[in-house]
Amino acid sequence: MPSKIEVEKPNDLWTVDFKGWWYTPSKQKCEPLTVRDQYPRYILSLKGVSNSKTEAIKTEFERLFKENGLPRAIRSDNGPPFASCRSMLNLTKLSVWWLSLGIRLDRIEPGKPYQNGAHERLHKDIKQELQGMIEGDLKAHQAAFDQWREEFNTERPHEALGMQTPSSVYQKSEIGYDAAPVEIIYPYGYIQRLVNDRGLICLYQNKVFISNAFEGYHLGLRLEAKDTYGVWFDHLRIGQIDLTTFKFKAVAIEELNQ
Repeated sequence: MPSKIEVEKPNDLWTVDFKGWWYTPSKQKCEPLTVRDQYPRYILSLKGVSNSKTEAIKTEFERLFKENGLPRAIRSDNGPPFASCRSMLNLTKLSVWWLSLGIRLDRIEPGKPYQNGAHERLHKDIKQELQGMIEGDLKAHQAAFDQWREEFNTERPHEALGMQTPSSVYQKSEIGYDAAPVEIIYPYGYIQRLVNDRGLICLYQNKVFISNAFEGYHLGLRLEAKDTYGVWFDHLRIGQIDLTTFKFKAVAIEELNQ
């Protein structure tokens, strides 16, 4: 269930989703990625992608972060690449990257798209005004998307904004984006362990599986009881390791939204 994030100004909450895909007249698959700022209704991205793989979506978010700074939280559904029901705590490499940047995850409940209702209304506008109405390939579609997004942001007043346009209300984030790889440093009393490409850490010559989503990041381990290490990813406690079995147990998924 979405956490109780207070949306009081731009960049308090970004929302993200995919508009259902369609084929261009040239038979190319077009699956628009949409990112918007919840407070000013400002569309940050309307990107026609040919696939929803992590690499392509991360590249677009890197562009957005460089251009606009970082949001405090991002709301998404529970589908890939934002989340995965087959992964520990539903985390993916994309969502772990967001966490490493200090961005909170705000997920809607499975099967309840109305919890991201304003974003769904944006998709209805796209379906009515763009889907099936653009001639040409993906490049032509993107040109039309860019023009429509500019019109939406700068020319369409919104009643909820006092009849102002989204662009007149939106401001870039005060939280800047550093493109350098994130290095998480844990306080005194923690031991650090690097997660390898198989999702494993090494602890007292034992291999402990955590999750592939944390590949390349350091986790912090702190002794919490005689036979138990708490496991942390930056400021988030993600679970614990039983030293009698060297098995990892994740916390309840709701704790990620605390």
